[in-house]
Amino acid sequence: MAPSNTPDFDSEVVYQGQIAGTRQCGEPDTTVAVTERGVHARPIKEGGLEFSLPYETITGLQCHGALNRSITIETAEASYEIPTTMLEERRFREAIVDHGNLTNPCTRLPFDRLGVCPCAVGSSLGCLLVVAGIGLVLTVFGALLGAGFIAAGVTLLALAYLSRKVAAWRGSNRWERTNGPGESAV
Repeated sequence: MAPSNTPDFDSEVVYQGQIAGTRQCGEPDTTVAVTERGVHARPIKEGGLEFSLPYETITGLQCHGALNRSITIETAEASYEIPTTMLEERRFREAIVDHGNLTNPCTRLPFDRLGVCPCAVGSSLGCLLVVAGIGLVLTVFGALLGAGFIAAGVTLLALAYLSRKVAAWRGSNRWERTNGPGESAV
């Protein structure tokens, strides 16, 4: 990804946040903004992401991951992966989709329309149950209860993973620019 000069995007910002661009966690090194004109990333520190994409150049957007979540923005020349663990992923994604005129041809399910992401909730709750189960297993009286917590947590993690895979298979996590009804843009 070649760096480009990013404009000052302090005005006309629809959504703005900070991310650790090269890592999934750590100190933020990049400011990401969705403006009325495009998606911009500006480094805060050395090693941060830097790009400026007008909406006309964006051909697709795809969400990835159940635990280490990211969004990939595609253009005809390159793709840009943005980790979303430090962002409000839904607001960030919706700002790009709405302002970039991207569509998702997938038939929406009721929980898709409500904005519910079972993989995010399932992953968080599953991890919590596994950690609580491990803590209970370490006690003498909670071993049986802890094993149940671990089993429930692993089941929720597996369901979250399966939900993400089914969403990817259905195409509900991919948006594309279309020229007309059913015609993908090049």
